[in-house]
Amino acid sequence: MKVIRGGFVRFVDLLICFWTLTERLLFVIKAGEKRSSSSYFQISLVASCLFLMVSCKSIEPDKATDLINQSIDAHGGMEKWESLDTMIYKKEITLYNEEEKERKYIEQQHNYSLSSNLKGSYSYFDSIKREVVFDGTAAYKTEGGIQKAPDDSAFNSFNSAYYVLNMPWKLLDEGANTTYEGLDTLFSGQVVETINVEYTSGTSKDTWWYYFDPTSHRVVACLVSHPPTYNLITNDDFISYQGLLWNHKRSSYRADENGEVIYLMGKYVYVYGDSK
Repeated sequence: MKVIRGGFVRFVDLLICFWTLTERLLFVIKAGEKRSSSSYFQISLVASCLFLMVSCKSIEPDKATDLINQSIDAHGGMEKWESLDTMIYKKEITLYNEEEKERKYIEQQHNYSLSSNLKGSYSYFDSIKREVVFDGTAAYKTEGGIQKAPDDSAFNSFNSAYYVLNMPWKLLDEGANTTYEGLDTLFSGQVVETINVEYTSGTSKDTWWYYFDPTSHRVVACLVSHPPTYNLITNDDFISYQGLLWNHKRSSYRADENGEVIYLMGKYVYVYGDSK
């Protein structure tokens, strides 16, 4: 079972671009042979090379953006997502060991205020009364009613919870360097379109691959590299909440550097609404 990155579509794009470049260079060379000025020929040759190299390079980012926008429309649109005032849901988490036997069950309550600046928290349904809070400026944790000092760990935990849920909208964030990688095949046999995402801002060194259904344009899975490990997450079911399409059930798998699935790590269920 393997996730195959790259793809035939990307190869065809590069082949077309190479063919166009070759034709243009041959035209310039022939034109240069008919002129007595070698400087004109040299300038034309260099200018043509630069123009076509830039043009070829721009193909994939444009395709990535187009696919992301198609996916955003499929999930309910950017305008509706940006108009959200609150987001409330319960997250049910079942974790497994390497033998895929259940080792832990966790319930969390997530509450986000989106009307102005992002604020929110998520708490655990346990006797310790743990909570992660972001007040719009800093993030901190509480345990047993005692607030701890703000730190990067609390912010990363809060940001990760908010980030993974708000796909595909967050793929258009500044600092997200997206590249279209063509058609891939997931371990389930499903054919998907792929976008690679690397971040040019922040401290994250993670690299992501997002997989889209070629017909519905929904986000159906993602692969993330947390050096030195890889996780494959599949979106197994969707549900409508506030007019948008969200993940309802997800599965997480440990994978190797080739995208080969090793074992099931966890299953997640999202229950939306204000009931706790």
